[in-house]
Amino acid sequence: MHIFSKNLWTLFGSRLITHAGLSLMGVFLPTFIYLEYGGSLQVVVWAFIAGFALHFLLTPLSAKLIKSVGMKKLMIIALVPFLAAALTALAFWEYNPTLMLIIYMLAWAGYRALYWVPYHVEVAESLDSEHRGRQVSVFTNLSAVVSVIAPFIGGVLIEYFGFSWVFIAGIVLVVMAAAPLFFMEEIHEEYSFKYIESFKDLFKKEKRGLFYAYAGDGAQTVVALVFWPIFIYLILDGNFAAVGAVSSLVVLATIVLASFAGELVDRISRTQVIIISTIIYTTGWFLKSFASTALHIFLFDAYHNAGKAVNRVAFDVGSYTHLADNGHYVDEYTAFKEMALNLGRIAMLMFGGFLALLFGIKVAFILAAFASLTMVLVNSALKKHDTARRQT
Repeated sequence: MHIFSKNLWTLFGSRLITHAGLSLMGVFLPTFIYLEYGGSLQVVVWAFIAGFALHFLLTPLSAKLIKSVGMKKLMIIALVPFLAAALTALAFWEYNPTLMLIIYMLAWAGYRALYWVPYHVEVAESLDSEHRGRQVSVFTNLSAVVSVIAPFIGGVLIEYFGFSWVFIAGIVLVVMAAAPLFFMEEIHEEYSFKYIESFKDLFKKEKRGLFYAYAGDGAQTVVALVFWPIFIYLILDGNFAAVGAVSSLVVLATIVLASFAGELVDRISRTQVIIISTIIYTTGWFLKSFASTALHIFLFDAYHNAGKAVNRVAFDVGSYTHLADNGHYVDEYTAFKEMALNLGRIAMLMFGGFLALLFGIKVAFILAAFASLTMVLVNSALKKHDTARRQT
């Protein structure tokens, strides 16, 4: 793996450990909140709306800190104490559930605001322009391997020992994830926008295509994060071990399917890859709305995630290429992306949550299908915006 720089290895290494810690509980966390509040979908939805809204508002402030604090330090602070504090609140949930939920959401939003802008800037600047696709693919595959193991382990721990042990394991892994970052080179970038200017930039006419693409991405991923895990739990009659096992099997099947799809990816253009994979991704959401058994969950989710795996690589490579090509403004565009993603998430949670209460949780999957179609805009939006930037 000589094509990976030291910074990229430390970044990806730290991210994989963090991903492992969060994957232990990721598919179970919305269900945990759902059950603790007596099966209230409203509480889950509003809790995540609050978290994403705070992340949205804090993102420009986080970007401003890059110059004075540095990207490496910001990511370390994001993990310890913020993310560690968020998981600690979950571990002590029983002492005061509402207070712990508030602490969790505040710390979780702080982690995301401090972490994602410097992380994406670092990745964009560390990727080799001639090997971006390969580098992103390697990391995606390694993340998938973690995603095969972690949900199964998490499900077993919850089923036999309770949620607390999963949260404790997550805290340990998150603290460990900070260690590789100490070996990174520190980089300071200056975020040129003022706080209010960041929000005005988000709605500029020339960036409308980018905004729709990223907001659509945020909208459909939040359905997978919040609504789908609760739906799986209800279909599998509350068996957490089964939820974890099915989730792990889905990822394993996805890796196999995506490997075959990868052969096709090398033969066609990135535009065609995004179009084809988005079609699979979109129809996968529609199929999920018909799921009623464990077999349906496995088949439909595997099909859906196969499209997602290919789509994600093409989408991320295009995004990182765009960021890297914008030189000094890489942090401004990263902040733009994070803010657009969060607005998409908030809009989906509000609209999807309202309709789910009226018509059932499956309606969120239909909405996600339409939201995922906006991701096909990313190529034309990136090309159009980069062409306009070069002409100015």
